[in-house]
Amino acid sequence: MTKSRVIVEFPDRAEYAVRIGGGVASQLGANLRAAGVAASRCLVVCDAEASTRCLPVLKETLSAADFRVTDISVPPVDPADAWSCMGELLGALAQMNLAEDAPIIVCAGVELSELASLAFSLDGSERPLVLVPASLAAAMRVVGVGEFEADAGFEAPLHAKAAPSFASVDPVLLACESGEEADAGLYELEQAAGYCDAQFGAWLAGALGDIAAYDEDALVLALTQVFAARADAIGRQILHQ
Repeated sequence: MTKSRVIVEFPDRAEYAVRIGGGVASQLGANLRAAGVAASRCLVVCDAEASTRCLPVLKETLSAADFRVTDISVPPVDPADAWSCMGELLGALAQMNLAEDAPIIVCAGVELSELASLAFSLDGSERPLVLVPASLAAAMRVVGVGEFEADAGFEAPLHAKAAPSFASVDPVLLACESGEEADAGLYELEQAAGYCDAQFGAWLAGALGDIAAYDEDALVLALTQVFAARADAIGRQILHQ
């Protein structure tokens, strides 16, 4: 299985690693322990689709690493209910009485990934936030999203810096998604290739068919190149603001 690792370093936040490749989802529990997470419990937040196809993999790897797993499955969220959804997530988190070092794993498509990441960033705790994208479009947001934004009906949208502790991008978890989100992921990947050199751009143009078919080697290569180039470009932009 092809695997890769990208270290994301932004001047205004702690660095984090993105692990990319087949099987990284099943190594999540061991990776959390290797990163020094000693908590006995963890929380996994999934959208309805990821709960069906991804949660069993995550619960197995986390349980094998001696985590007691609590999970929340969130039904589709109407944009008008974004604030309510974030409030419910934070309310549930408060009731769980999780330790301050207990990791929160968000495994979902774009919609819930952004809402949950925003909610838990606003929480102000030091709990590790781990992103395990469940679509290619969601994967494109693990690097380079300067802020999450939610229009909750206030005069101005809420913002929070995207600050995961690390991310695991497994092609197996990306391979079953809605057509709309799949198209969005391919489009964002093409756009993000602008951070890379012309040689990579030419390769990507010829590899889009393989990526659309979730070919593991093509996906790992494409995401590794784009993530590294995007992180470097955005880091330099932040430094010179």
